[in-house]
Amino acid sequence: MEESLKSWDTECLLSDMVRIIRTNRPLVVISRFHGYVRDGHGNHQAIGGLTSDAVAAAAEPDRFPEQITEEGLRPWTVRKSYRGGVRENQPWCINFDAGQHSPWIGDSYYNFGVYGLSL
Repeated sequence: MEESLKSWDTECLLSDMVRIIRTNRPLVVISRFHGYVRDGHGNHQAIGGLTSDAVAAAAEPDRFPEQITEEGLRPWTVRKSYRGGVRENQPWCINFDAGQHSPWIGDSYYNFGVYGLSL
């Protein structure tokens, strides 16, 4: 993870992630990665930690204030943040059909994910 963070402009990446949250204003953010060694590759670990940071920063008007003053975005508080792939068989775990059509994205969640991986 340290190698990834050293080679990335993490403040720029965090700013982009906050911009996406403030633009799309999601009620829920689901992160596949957690920021821990069990995520595997260092890039996965790094993005897992940055996702939590971005969710918190998006709600704070003093974080990336240029997005507010220059781009017209507003701070946004994500209502829930979930991490995927943890003990799927527990009663407190949320499961959903990734093949289900989402009117918000105009496609299934699965296809949306495949599209994201193709970029």
